[in-house]
Order: sequence, then structure tokens, then C-alpha cells
Amino acid sequence: MKQWQAIQAVAQDLRQRPEVKGIFIKGSLAKDQGDEWSDVGLYCLVDQGDLAGFLPQRIGILEAYRPLIYTSESDFVGPQVVAAY
Repeated sequence: MKQWQAIQAVAQDLRQRPEVKGIFIKGSLAKDQGDEWSDVGLYCLVDQGDLAGFLPQRIGILEAYRPLIYTSESDFVGPQVVAAY
């Protein structure tokens, strides 16, 4: 599935960033119940002290894989970006 290609590419970038302590997937893909229409719930664990430096980089990290056609930021349980390729 194309979602896993995106996850692998974005995760490769995230692994190089010292402020990222962990990466995890949630939702149907994490449960191996996804299909070609499933969204990707990709989360990063970042120390509180590193958030101010990391948060502004999120869109650029995602765009390094492919250009985005939509983004929206929210703070539901924590700062999040909703993005579409």
C-alpha cells in the first residue's frame, strides 16, 4: 500500500532527528486492518523542551516526501498536523 511507502520515507527522516525519541502508528494501519483508502496516524514522541524547535519543522518533514495539497494544524490531545498528499 502507498501509505506504508509514505510512512517509511517520513520515518527515515524522523529517525535522523535527535529531538524525536519515538515514532508510532495508530489506527487501522497499526491494527493491520487498513486498505488503500486508510489514513495514516503517525505520531512522534518529542521531549517537552524540544517541542518549540520541532513543531515548526513538521510540514517541511512531510513535504520532503511529496508536495502536500492540504494542511491544517490543531491541538487535540497534543499539537497535530492533518495533511493530504
